[in-house]
Amino acid sequence: GVVTFYVSLPQSSYPDADARRRFYDELLPSIREVPGVTAAGVDNVLPFSGMWATSSFNVVGYEPGPGEPRPWGDFRVVSPGFQDALGLQLVEGRFFTDADGPETPSVAVVDEGLARRYWPQGGAVGQHISYSPSSEIEVVGVVSHAAHEGLDADPRVQVYVSYRQLPQAGMFVVARSSGDPASLVPALRATVQAVDPDLPIARANTM
Repeated sequence: GVVTFYVSLPQSSYPDADARRRFYDELLPSIREVPGVTAAGVDNVLPFSGMWATSSFNVVGYEPGPGEPRPWGDFRVVSPGFQDALGLQLVEGRFFTDADGPETPSVAVVDEGLARRYWPQGGAVGQHISYSPSSEIEVVGVVSHAAHEGLDADPRVQVYVSYRQLPQAGMFVVARSSGDPASLVPALRATVQAVDPDLPIARANTM
């Protein structure tokens, strides 16, 4: 019940983070108004797309033992609504909202594998992780794990951040449908071109 496609914002038209944020801020509400769409969001790295993005990070209050590597896992940039479009289950806390923006404190959502590994007694919400010594990110929610490379692949822990705090030029749009998802593609393409007539969509497919 899910259709996806990719958009890539050219530097000439979208030269900075504010311009990229404004595009997706305008596109997503329009996508959700397409008849048959029940949920929609964006994701920088779509599961089963052959793409991935991983990074090491720090868990505040956790120190690796001698010879142990730093925490490492998937790094995903998504939007409010992505969890419903993909079918993630909220385990604890909250997912992102439109209020999470460039002027508010940095927040993250983690998968339940990361929460169990580093906070086995519970209470992941309110903890902090960081990707650089100068900035900490507060965990505001825990979601179910999303298989990424294959149903039989070893799962990596996953960290999600909001595109409103880290706008990306290239993103997958994920739309859940109440009917045949493939039939939505013409309307979704038209919706993108209503926002930017010069912007094509690519890799349109069902999940």
